[in-house]
Amino acid sequence: MTNALKNIWHELIFFCCSLCVFGIYAAEPNLVNGWSSLQQHSMSELQSQQQALQQRFARLSAAEAEQLLALELAFQSADQADYQANLQQVQQAVAAYQTMVQQIEAGWVRADWLDNRWLRLRAGAKTAAEQQLYIRTFLEQFEPEPDLAAKLHKAFAVALQPIKQQIYRQNQRWLQQQLQAAGWFDISKTSADASQAAWLMVQHADWDPRWQQQVLQLLQPKVKQGEFQPRYFAYLADRVAINTGQSQRYGTQGACDTASGQWQPFAVADAAQLEQLRLDMGLEPLAQYRAKFRCKSTKSKP
Repeated sequence: MTNALKNIWHELIFFCCSLCVFGIYAAEPNLVNGWSSLQQHSMSELQSQQQALQQRFARLSAAEAEQLLALELAFQSADQADYQANLQQVQQAVAAYQTMVQQIEAGWVRADWLDNRWLRLRAGAKTAAEQQLYIRTFLEQFEPEPDLAAKLHKAFAVALQPIKQQIYRQNQRWLQQQLQAAGWFDISKTSADASQAAWLMVQHADWDPRWQQQVLQLLQPKVKQGEFQPRYFAYLADRVAINTGQSQRYGTQGACDTASGQWQPFAVADAAQLEQLRLDMGLEPLAQYRAKFRCKSTKSKP
């Protein structure tokens, strides 16, 4: 199968999955009737499902995203009527988000967003490619405060996942075209900011570890040449390792341990040399890195 046919096939699969997820905003029975269906399970079962899905949040399938959204809504609802009201509010917030994304893609940004790092960089970009790079990076991180009660913010974040995934995939296609046409955004040719922005797009492309690996190989000599930041190379190397079922080297990838309430790295290849390897790549000690993550413990309080 040619690369072109593969791309078309992948797009068709993603489109069908998107239809499944976006169907929740119409009349998807599993979600609309989520309250009644969830009553058939014990609270411990539901909490276990929720925790398992939350740990895979960035890699949820369409069906898993719908399941997690139903769980989040159910835990914040008192009864069926409250569940339906909460669902409607989340739907409206997501629709407002989609409208803003379309406006940003068309070139509009709100004045109070101009303090954003990527939008500031876009304003001073020297080329059209850099302008696109920064606005696309902004969109990847764009999550405005929803007009919702605080208890529904998690459900809103879950409902955004299909849209965010679509943005990530669009950005991947754009960056692939840029790499073919002009190569990497080398620090000496563009800036350290542009190099970091392009890296973020690769880092988010978890559905395509083969491409992440290809970019990693492209960037390896650029680290030695000073054209790419060592710390971001370490992040991507670990991401590729985890996405391909291997042990990571630098301990940058991990998850919250709900029992202890602490962030823990996934398996590392050489635990004895981990701190030195991190130092060599410009990364802080693991203890400082772990402290950046906020985790909740499931241990009962006295």
